[in-house]
Amino acid sequence: MIQHNAEVCHNIIKALGMKSKNIDIGLVNLKSEFIIKAEENLNAAELLFENKLYNASANRSYYAAFHAAITALSKEGFETERISHEAAQSFFAGELIKRKRNIHLL
Repeated sequence: MIQHNAEVCHNIIKALGMKSKNIDIGLVNLKSEFIIKAEENLNAAELLFENKLYNASANRSYYAAFHAAITALSKEGFETERISHEAAQSFFAGELIKRKRNIHLL
């Protein structure tokens, strides 16, 4: 199950097309900070997964997805500076996914 969760998170982040080297200089620091964190966590998750450290990989995958969600919410105008994990999940699912809004992180 943990291996499956890590793969799912990995695929979500990859599908979002996150690459910190493509960050537009004009983005707010908060946005670029979280997209960099998301990419770093994804890279760590991949390394951990390759080394069969599935629990640690799932943890890093979660944080990659969390930071990607914060980036998307911030870009859509949501206040995200002190957002809880629960609120980020709720707003991301309720405001961006259910309403089928296009998510462009870069």
